[in-house]
Amino acid sequence: MTFAALSLLLVAMLVLSYNNLEKLKDELKLFNGDTLKTQLEVNSLSGKLAAITALEKTYIITGNTNERALYDEQAASFTTQVEKLQEKFSRSNNELKHLETILAYYTTYTNTANSAMAIRETEGLSAAKEYVSRGAGQKAMTNVNTQINYMKNALNEKSSKKLVTLENSTTLSELIFFILTLLAIIVLSITGFLLFRSIKRNTARIQAAIDDMANNGGDLTQRIHISTRDEFAQIGQSTNSLIESIADLVGNIDTLAHDVAANGAQLKTSAAQSADIIQSIAQSSNVISESSENTIINMNAAAQKMEMLHSAATHLSNDTNDMKNSADAMIQAANEGYASVQNAANMMMEIEETIANTTGTVQKLGDRSSQITSIIQTITEIADQTNLLALNASIEAARAGEAGKGFSVVADEVRNLAESSQQAANEVATMIHAIQREIHTIIEQNETGVTKVIQGVNLTNTTTSSLDIIVAQTNETLMIIDDMAQKIETFENHSEHVTQSFIEVNIIAEENAMQAEENAQSAEEGARSVDAIYDAVENLSTQSSALQKMIAAFKIS
Repeated sequence: MTFAALSLLLVAMLVLSYNNLEKLKDELKLFNGDTLKTQLEVNSLSGKLAAITALEKTYIITGNTNERALYDEQAASFTTQVEKLQEKFSRSNNELKHLETILAYYTTYTNTANSAMAIRETEGLSAAKEYVSRGAGQKAMTNVNTQINYMKNALNEKSSKKLVTLENSTTLSELIFFILTLLAIIVLSITGFLLFRSIKRNTARIQAAIDDMANNGGDLTQRIHISTRDEFAQIGQSTNSLIESIADLVGNIDTLAHDVAANGAQLKTSAAQSADIIQSIAQSSNVISESSENTIINMNAAAQKMEMLHSAATHLSNDTNDMKNSADAMIQAANEGYASVQNAANMMMEIEETIANTTGTVQKLGDRSSQITSIIQTITEIADQTNLLALNASIEAARAGEAGKGFSVVADEVRNLAESSQQAANEVATMIHAIQREIHTIIEQNETGVTKVIQGVNLTNTTTSSLDIIVAQTNETLMIIDDMAQKIETFENHSEHVTQSFIEVNIIAEENAMQAEENAQSAEEGARSVDAIYDAVENLSTQSSALQKMIAAFKIS
């Protein structure tokens, strides 16, 4: 969210700078185009008026018709130019009033001049000079020049105001650009600091929790506490869920191991009882003819005991299957935890990619600022050229003498404007260079953020290794449980065989009490089976104890 706001701020800076530059460019075009052109047209009125006066005097002196034709052409051109200026200043009452006054005095002058030239044609040079000496035409000409000068001064004042407006616009643009740049730097600094602190704090918490678990010999009561709502919080929650699942599975295995130990003790007791019964059967076989009924009773009791033993073995087999299922579930949970941690690592890599994209965007901003620098260089060159042209115009105005004074003032203002534009362009170039340095700083800070993200990925890899160890230990537990299941199955087979032997002995005792020797052999076979059962139960008890010791290494409460 913060990076989006920063990007919007930078885009706003670029758009605002571009708009201000375009606006300044349009104002300069307007000033250099319409304003200067209008001033040149007004200044040219004085020159044309001087030319008309000279042609009038030349015609009066020489009487040359060519001079009269040139006079008529220049007089009409002057009137046309004034009318065009009236159209341009149709919305400017002050300038329009001056132009109307100029045209009125000019009409008076042309009427006087036409009368003088008509006298020259009809009455001769002396009469024309006498008419001109009355001064009516000269007075009108003086009034025309006065009004032209008034208009020049008004236009110069407007040009000065426009220059001031341009300078104010440039100053405002610089101020806004500086404020936005400062705001972007502040936001970027705060964002970088908060991101660095969050990554460092959360990785330290996760690492401390995992180290405590490993150093305390499998302490499954440890939990990871992260208060943020970012990817580290998801990693912490997934790891806590994995630890809780493993703790539940270890607790179930511990319960099943105690049940196996209890059932093993019961089996040992039953096996001892069966051994005593079989011993009794062996002794009874010597006197079977005397106590066949007691033998049948004892065999029935032995069969019942074997049924109980078989039932206990079946229950133990079911418990063993439950233990195996629990171990399988624990392996599945560990694998799911491995996948969760792997997903977290992928998220960290996505964060790294996002920061890399941000770096690319900032780099593009740097490229844009370089383009702006090129544009500013072009503006500087234009200002230099304008300054040179203004200097040439001043020289030409100086050559023109009195008629070129107004144009000289305009040339000086243009040169001052060019120098101001050049200075402003240099200041903007300095600010652009400062922005480029800040962009370089942003790129370095993003690289630091990528380094911290890589540290987080390494931490998730450490967590993955710990999960691999847990899965390996669980597989060892599963192998022990499989071995227990095989031995219990062997035990069930033996108990079933012993039960069948008891049934056969009972049948033989009922059919023929004389078969004492065969009964004795069956009793010996039963004794061997009971010994095998006792050995199996002893082995099962040993394995149950080993499993309990292994589970005791885990702390679950």
